[in-house]
Amino acid sequence: MASQRSAFNRSNTDVSVGIMDRKSVEHSTDNGSNGIYKSDYPSEKVDVEIVGTGAPAYDVEADNHFGDADVLTNAKDFVTHVLHVDDDQSLSPWTFRTYFLGLGMAIFASVLQEIYYFKPQTIYISVVFLTVIAYVLGEGLAFLIPRWGSVGRFLNPGAFNSKEHAAIVITASAAAAAASVATEILAAQKLYYNMDPPAAAAVFLVISSQLLGYGIAGLLRETLVHPTKMLWPINIPVNTLLETLHRDKKETKVRLKVFYAIFAFMFVWETMPEYIFPVLSGVSVFCLAKQNSLVFTNLFGGSQNNEGLGLLSNCFDWQYIAGLGSHLWVPLQTLTNSMIGYFGCIILFMAVYYNNVWSSQSFPLLSQLLFDNTSNATLYSPYNLSLILTSDNEINQAGLTENGIPFMTETDVSYLITTNMGITATFIHMLLWNYNDIKIGGKSKEQRKAEILADESMDPHYKLMVNYDEVPQWWFLGFLIISFVIGISTLYGVQSTLPWWGFIIAILLAAVMVLFFGAQYVITGFQFNQQLVIEMVAGYLHPGKPLGMLTHFFCPFLIHQPPLRAFPPLPIPLIQALKPPPANMYFTVIGFNSIQQAQLLLHDLKLAQLAHLSPKATFTAQIVGASFNSTMMDSIVTP
Repeated sequence: MASQRSAFNRSNTDVSVGIMDRKSVEHSTDNGSNGIYKSDYPSEKVDVEIVGTGAPAYDVEADNHFGDADVLTNAKDFVTHVLHVDDDQSLSPWTFRTYFLGLGMAIFASVLQEIYYFKPQTIYISVVFLTVIAYVLGEGLAFLIPRWGSVGRFLNPGAFNSKEHAAIVITASAAAAAASVATEILAAQKLYYNMDPPAAAAVFLVISSQLLGYGIAGLLRETLVHPTKMLWPINIPVNTLLETLHRDKKETKVRLKVFYAIFAFMFVWETMPEYIFPVLSGVSVFCLAKQNSLVFTNLFGGSQNNEGLGLLSNCFDWQYIAGLGSHLWVPLQTLTNSMIGYFGCIILFMAVYYNNVWSSQSFPLLSQLLFDNTSNATLYSPYNLSLILTSDNEINQAGLTENGIPFMTETDVSYLITTNMGITATFIHMLLWNYNDIKIGGKSKEQRKAEILADESMDPHYKLMVNYDEVPQWWFLGFLIISFVIGISTLYGVQSTLPWWGFIIAILLAAVMVLFFGAQYVITGFQFNQQLVIEMVAGYLHPGKPLGMLTHFFCPFLIHQPPLRAFPPLPIPLIQALKPPPANMYFTVIGFNSIQQAQLLLHDLKLAQLAHLSPKATFTAQIVGASFNSTMMDSIVTP
């Protein structure tokens, strides 16, 4: 056996027994183990078998390498060395605490996420943060609620266990997964359309787009969740934290000390950049040294929106460093490629701008606005978009001819070009190098169980769960059908102008994107923005109707016209508008929001798999969380 890493020694109660015959296992809760299995024969090899067959199929102990001081070379090494390969099926997530804290955390997370989403710089709620809060509350309830009589035992069944904790975190995570595009669509209608959709229609629209994503995610889980290669590196810190908080305290003593020390320091430190000294969110020594240089500001600035490219700037606010995804868990290969891309982006932007390609210096280096042809290097003139829109918010060709075509900044154009190149490259790369990982096939339940335990490529943590009742595929298919009916009814009910065939195309496009870009994300940890291609498809399907592009830009749209004179390389022009009409906006909601929700829910399915939470408990937690997301979103957006 390999030597153990420091602070990762396995204690005597840390024995992998998985899902073997329960007669050979006794349940132990002493020494703070919180329900760790202890085998009658800990020194012997333990085999896991399909219940009722009597044929050993999987050696659990052979895959449990927690803490071994080995060099990790692949995803299987990662999940078997960093996490324990064992499971206690007697721990129940179906408790009063799970429901009470799950609902409370769902409300808290959804409200907090919606508030943060509309800030100038969007911050996403960290699942690690939700995990810590849930642990404090769960332990508090376990300590404070007396266990007197049947009512007391119902309210407080015992020690707060890891599966309760995982279910609460997944409920809160599903609620915090803001339905960003749908939220922005509703906000845009209120702000720029003077339209106030009924509350019921708003909630149904968000629920439909979320459950469409959930249905797609569920149908693809055998491809994007169960195999070992589908690592989901973003989940490793959360699952490690769950194990550290709930396993034998003798084993986790050192790690808990480190965690509490860092947590206390960050809790105190964050008051500085957040409240006392906000300038710490972005500090550039170069800009301070030469404050009157626009070149220095464009290259090194970045503490404010659209100030500069942020080269060598320093940020001391962890919310901004990790708010869009911490780089601490990203594989080194992904980090290296991202770094190369970052420097390449800076070189491209600066080269295009200072060589005045596309008359770039007549406009700012960074801006999401549109400008007219009177702009110059000293006076930027925003485009009056109302001059080229009809009363139906469609393109007025006469007004466009009279006032000229709007211009975009070169950074926006460069971003659009490189993003489309990246989208094409992703499809080609996944087909050439990962086709076997993303191909889909169906098998019977018993055939699946036998093959799972014998399949070396299957996640060892999933092998521990083959005797849990799996969620049938028709549950997810049913949600897909129900959300389809709700969605198309809502779209016609609010007169969105999106035809039924456009709705179907948006769903099919979302399903394809989830498969390819979801696989890329779970393997590499790199998330690609697919919203652009969704919007371009919508623009071609509905020419002359502005498209709400609501993430990177403010409200861009497509015009089915000859290419922009200022930017010859573009196959079609992308122009921003303040009043995007409903058809293309709703296409984006259904297409892109479904992709986002599917990836977020797949993320939680993998988290549950590594935490050994039963599939039906995970299913319930996600549905409850997504429902609260929709309801709280409408209450926040509505003034």
